[in-house]
Amino acid sequence: MSIPGVLQFRFLSLPATAAALWLAGAPPAAMASLKNATLEWNYYCYGGLYEAGNQFVANGQVGGQFLSYFTISADKNSVTFNYSPSSGGTWASSELSLAPTIYNGIAINLLSAGAITKVKIDKATNMAGFDKTRISFTANQIQVDWQNLTFTPTTIVKLDVKATKGAQFHTGSMRPIVAHYAAPAKPPRPPGSNPP
Repeated sequence: MSIPGVLQFRFLSLPATAAALWLAGAPPAAMASLKNATLEWNYYCYGGLYEAGNQFVANGQVGGQFLSYFTISADKNSVTFNYSPSSGGTWASSELSLAPTIYNGIAINLLSAGAITKVKIDKATNMAGFDKTRISFTANQIQVDWQNLTFTPTTIVKLDVKATKGAQFHTGSMRPIVAHYAAPAKPPRPPGSNPP
């Protein structure tokens, strides 16, 4: 029975309710963050992979350290490179080591399901000359280049990152696996002009 001027409620099943919300354009319940995502870092210079890093979790803790230059950490909204372990120096020149961006720098790979949707430089970044031309990203990788830039023990490079959960998985297609397993003909040069 219908009463004029009174809202009529219909009860839908859970699948029907979810479909109705999706069709109505309701936002997905997935968070737009890296919280507890599994990440991996790899360092590139001199035309290829220099050091394969480790997997770590975006939980605010230090997830790795590149030689004696910087630590790497990530939390739900950012990835930070902290140069406090270094004594300072200038990153060396290099040929393109990982297209499209890295000459002498680092790639952060998203291994968890989801997609990186936005990366920007946080105002805490204090590396002179580091600007948006030094970063690029895809759905599963952030590339950072600091060729010819100077750093001190107080240098911080912090990137604000937005990511969504989803069905996309890291495929590894951007990582040169052959370079990782190939033995270098001679020991590689340190990537900075101020070796550890």
